Amino acid sequence: MKKVKQSEIISTFLKLVDAIQKEYETAYGFVSEKDKELTDITHKAELTKLKQNEKAKLMTELQYNRRERRYWKNKVDEFQPLYELMSNSKEFKSAIAQLKQVLGKVRKAEEYLENRTYKPRAKKNQ
Repeated sequence: MKKVKQSEIISTFLKLVDAIQKEYETAYGFVSEKDKELTDITHKAELTKLKQNEKAKLMTELQYNRRERRYWKNKVDEFQPLYELMSNSKEFKSAIAQLKQVLGKVRKAEEYLENRTYKPRAKKNQ
């Protein structure tokens, strides 16, 4: 079994933190877009005289819209707690900055430990 390095764990967490803001904003944007599409669909149903097959197509479009919106809304809900923490907490931002510094130190220590060699000090061992 391969041992996971501390630096890899810290790095993965920092990548998650960096990705959360983008992912949250993207998902939120898609929810807004789907809301606008819903308004278009309902206005079309309300203001246009439709034949039966057109009504069926519109209902299918509505169903697709609601499924897509639910998918992106679930993503927003998933990302929101960490996003809010990141946005509102100075302490969290400070901790992330410190963790980035720690990551550099841990990587440096891991590299040193991987490449270290023993240099004999006594004359008889030379």
